[in-house]
Amino acid sequence: MSISPASLSGNPMRSKETLSAVDKAMLVLNAVIAHESSATLAVLTRETGLAKATVHRVLNVLHEHGVVARTEAGYLAGEQLVDAGLSANADLFAMFRRESTPFLLDLHRASGETASLSVLVGDTVHHLNQLYGHRTCRLPEQVTARKASAESAITRILLAHSSRVPAAVARAKELAAARKTGIATSQCRSGVITTLAVAVPHASVPWPVALAVTGRTGSLDLNSTAKSLRGTAFAFAKHLRVVATRASALSQEAG
Repeated sequence: MSISPASLSGNPMRSKETLSAVDKAMLVLNAVIAHESSATLAVLTRETGLAKATVHRVLNVLHEHGVVARTEAGYLAGEQLVDAGLSANADLFAMFRRESTPFLLDLHRASGETASLSVLVGDTVHHLNQLYGHRTCRLPEQVTARKASAESAITRILLAHSSRVPAAVARAKELAAARKTGIATSQCRSGVITTLAVAVPHASVPWPVALAVTGRTGSLDLNSTAKSLRGTAFAFAKHLRVVATRASALSQEAG
């Protein structure tokens, strides 16, 4: 994916030489949040078309302000962006974290790998909760939100069950397959990590919800993990309906 300087202003004649410091900061920030996982300095330099030294300097400033975080693999959205993205649905997100933890614990115990819960709100994926052991891999440390793409199993299964797929997503066949089978699988670019994800059916909320297990390729039993994921997703959906019914009853009593 490439983000051109002209795209900032809609002016096709605009070049990087005419960009202000703010323009460059927005160009780099948009490139960071467009990635599902950490992006390296080299990747961000290529995508923005800016000089490597400029991108590095901008990233340092953004990191100081908390809108970009550094990881061993590169850069991703920071705490300030995470807080802004989560605040609008804070109560629902808190409920999901609280209610999902026992189910994620079941998945973690069954697979021995990282179990996670994610939701798709608009065109942004929010990774809300995850459980992992000291020897298992895990999602980026920050519970973060990133622009949805169909690169990973988690975003693919969420997009497959969304009523509004972002226009930038063009992998229609993969989304159709995920919708038909109810499960999505992906590997990281190096092939070392594998993720399986399923949608939580009828989750009693206005956006798609997914459970996933992420582990090292070769040590993750795909068949048994898929079975555990499907069973846990149905159990979690049933639990959410009970929670919603209980909350509705309490609201009526209070009224």
